[in-house]
Order: sequence, then C-alpha cells, then structure tokens
Amino acid sequence: MFCTEQKSQNIEKFFVVIPCIRRVIIASTFATTTYAGACGTLGFVDGPHPNARIADPQGIAVAAGGVAYFTTVSFHAVRKIAADQSVTTVAGTGGAGTADSVDGVLAQFNQPCQLSILSDGYLFVGDWGNGLYRMIAPDGVVSTVLTGKTGAMGVIAWDDGSLVISYTSHIEHYAQTAAPTNAPTAAPTDAPTLSLPSLPAQSYTVGGVN
Repeated sequence: MFCTEQKSQNIEKFFVVIPCIRRVIIASTFATTTYAGACGTLGFVDGPHPNARIADPQGIAVAAGGVAYFTTVSFHAVRKIAADQSVTTVAGTGGAGTADSVDGVLAQFNQPCQLSILSDGYLFVGDWGNGLYRMIAPDGVVSTVLTGKTGAMGVIAWDDGSLVISYTSHIEHYAQTAAPTNAPTAAPTDAPTLSLPSLPAQSYTVGGVN
C-alpha cells in the first residue's frame, strides 16, 4: 500500500513503501531518503534509525515538529517516528486483539489502517479488522469511540471534535457529542469525545446524499 502525508510548512512528503517509510524533500532537489525501517527487511523492533524495523506500514499522519505516526497491519500497532528518526511503539502489543487500555502498549488492535491526528496530539485510528474506530490520547490512553464499522478504513479528524470515516461507497460524519461509555476510567476529562448518535450518521454516496 502507498500513502502520503504532506507537511506544507516544510514542503516535504512522507511515502509509505512496504516495508519502510521514505521521505521526499520537494523544495529543491527531490532528494529521497529512507526515513524509518530498512527497505527489504521486515520486523517489529523499536530503536534509532537505521536499527528500527517495521512491516506493512499503512496510514501515516505527521504532527508538528516533524513527528510522524503510522500503523502497521502485520503487527497490529500504531508507531511513532520522532524528529531524530527513532521509532517507538505508541499503542498495540504486536498481536491481534481488541482491548482498550490506560497504557497504550497494552491495548490491542486488529489490522489498523488509516489514522488522523489533531493539533493537540489526539490520534484517531481506523481499526479495520475489528470494525472499530479508536482514539489514542497524548498520554497513551486508548479508547473506542465508534463501533460496528465493519468495512470502514479511512478517517479524518477535525479540531472541532468531528470525525469523518470512509467506506468503499460512502462516507459518514460524526459530530462531537457525549463521552463514550466504554472509555477507560483514567481517560483525561478534557479529551475530545464521540458517541454513536441515536439516529444514523449522515451518509453520503459517491454521487450524493443517501
């Protein structure tokens, strides 16, 4: 799979290329470098560049300061590339499952795919294999914010608290409402929260509104 996330302020683009992540500097020479992992070597190893190993990276989201987050399908985790190119695991055990946790590395995902990040550091992840959407707080708390989303992959989170998710044939929009009832008890009280509305979310087909 091939995904990109542009950082316009630095005029650069990150490319997910299995099994590594590469970066292209667009401003001048279009120089391409391996930013994380070792192209040709799969693995699930945290550490400095170039010792870290990754496998099947999918979505990627870039935060302020050049920090990037990406999902890995084979190891069911969300990982972080720091500005110094070191790689750490933010959430996920490396094995498939479904579990929220106040400690991200104890939470479980099943083939997480796309992700989106808010300006305050909250991550939203499409947990494709479980049909869920998950939220990762800056302190590592993982909670489930949307359930019953079998087949949904894409996600865009907005700073107003709304969330847009995509299927192959339509997209759905959720506005911020009440706190999710299944959030871990230690979740911060100021966290952005979503809940399933009593009526279906507004759904748009490729050609218009359902």
